[in-house]
Amino acid sequence: MELYKRLKFNENPFSRFSAEEETDYLSEIYIQPRYFNTLAVDLMNGRSRFVFGDRGSGKSALILELKRELEDKKVFTVIIQNYDDIPLKNNSEHMLLLIIRNLLKQFIIVLAKNPFLIKKLNTYEKEKLALLIRDFYKSISRREYEDSYNRVTKYKTKNFLKNICNCILNKPINIAISCGIEVTSDLICKSFNLPKDINTNFYKNYIPELKLEELSQEEKQRQFLKNYKLLKDTLQELTSIIKKVGFNNTVVFMDRIDEFKALGGKINKIVDFTVEILKDTDLLYFEDLSIVFSIWSDIRRKLNGQGIRYDKFKPIDITWTSQNIINILQKRLNYFAMNKPYSSDNLVEEKKELDALIELSNNSPRDLIRLFSTIYDEQSIENTDVERFQDNTIYNGKIKFCRDYDFYSVFPSKVGTKEDIVSIVNKILKVGKVFFKSTNLVTEFKFSTQSANSYIKIMKDYGLIVDNEQVAGGTKEYIVTDPKIKFLIENNIKSLNINKNVL
Repeated sequence: MELYKRLKFNENPFSRFSAEEETDYLSEIYIQPRYFNTLAVDLMNGRSRFVFGDRGSGKSALILELKRELEDKKVFTVIIQNYDDIPLKNNSEHMLLLIIRNLLKQFIIVLAKNPFLIKKLNTYEKEKLALLIRDFYKSISRREYEDSYNRVTKYKTKNFLKNICNCILNKPINIAISCGIEVTSDLICKSFNLPKDINTNFYKNYIPELKLEELSQEEKQRQFLKNYKLLKDTLQELTSIIKKVGFNNTVVFMDRIDEFKALGGKINKIVDFTVEILKDTDLLYFEDLSIVFSIWSDIRRKLNGQGIRYDKFKPIDITWTSQNIINILQKRLNYFAMNKPYSSDNLVEEKKELDALIELSNNSPRDLIRLFSTIYDEQSIENTDVERFQDNTIYNGKIKFCRDYDFYSVFPSKVGTKEDIVSIVNKILKVGKVFFKSTNLVTEFKFSTQSANSYIKIMKDYGLIVDNEQVAGGTKEYIVTDPKIKFLIENNIKSLNINKNVL
């Protein structure tokens, strides 16, 4: 019998641990943070916000739940997570163009699903929409269109072609999708019966010397990227059209910026990548548009030093207490349980073990589920004929979780840090003390006092150690704060399981 069945679950509750993997049941297991309702109301009323949190704290889950909540209140939402075409700095025009294109693509999908909405636009607004589509819409493949359709409607169709032919789209797009043809701007305009002859007065106040209809798509983009004001005005026009067809507001979620691979998790690069658009308070005050920036907590102070106005756009920090984490775990277990309610205490022999696991997760929902996933795997190897996790497999799972932990993804590179995170963690492990002094580094690594103090500073910058305030006078003492590292030290583990050449 499968282990999850012996544990009294319908399926393994720990096989998935990111919001993106759990969209089909996220709302069933999600615990709203205390500020959720206030944040949703703020966004519905056109206020932009910053969301800060560590990796695994639930930023993406929060965004997905906010999106669901807002859509129920007729708010138009889009989540942006791909930044591949954006320069790493001085990119405010590119960011605006990215927002416009993502809004436009999703808006077209919504109109295709609900073509009657176009009837709410007058002739001039239809002309503007046709211009926006022709100038800013980026042709997409059949596959991209299907993926976007599935995300917008929040369900997957078993026979997509049959459904669009029967009840969703009109003939031009039907033919294109059925034949695997790219969905182009001309096709969209034809499908929506938007006007062919367009009055270009829409642009005359911004770039009157250009005859846009005579330019190639590539040249149009180059011209747009030279004109930040035009892009802002275009964005404002698009959000006004979205509101005109019946939406109360438009919300754009800028998620996973700090996970953009080209930034390499480096604080300075993340700051350079975001600072220009974050400084535009006029954009963040747009009447019919709210922008939510989801960013690592470690970036907050550096952005503040670059002049970002948190006093005007309230920052939200995602933090969880131990009781919050228990509630999150409990709701997940109840969802997967054969018999409800299911107590989290049933997973382990003693409740103190559950408390120890929560402490080891450092109050991170994702880390707790990853930890249980590791324990589950160890139990599956050891013995599946059990009704709760055994003490020895819990221990083995904790060791494996801590030694295999992906510190690279959690700790962005600090400003001025010359040593990577794994090298620093391994130095702490090799010293082998939860409480230690710089002299321990001198002894263990034959460092000079100056070098030892330099490494102490790096460890503090990473947030792995703090000063021991209980020791007064004499040589300073430091305390290891990360519970995973403390656990490894207490179990005499001297290095992480990372295949990287570190000291």
